[in-house]
Amino acid sequence: MIWNRYSGILFGGLMAIPTLARADLSTYTLDTQEWGFNVTAEDVVNNVQSTLAMSIVAMAVMGFLVGALLFIVSGQNAEWKNLGKDFMLGAVMGVGIVMGAKGILNLVMHFIYGS
Repeated sequence: MIWNRYSGILFGGLMAIPTLARADLSTYTLDTQEWGFNVTAEDVVNNVQSTLAMSIVAMAVMGFLVGALLFIVSGQNAEWKNLGKDFMLGAVMGVGIVMGAKGILNLVMHFIYGS
């Protein structure tokens, strides 16, 4: 029963894929005429990407500083030293993952929009 109900939606969406593949996505604009400017889909993706990347990098830097502080303040406490090391390692790995994801998204955007 559920398959019959949603199969039309599924096949209708699949039929629209070739049309979307031929579409020039850089010409799509948001309805911002009333504010006096046009925003393309590429602009929106770039703004979201930059905002998220910089926010995550800022949090990772704070995590690294907290880890360094824990490592310095720990003295002879091995548990706190390990916790500080884990914080610092996690922050560095987080920045690496974010930069890798940003690079992959930039590559995809280059193939879609050509610039």
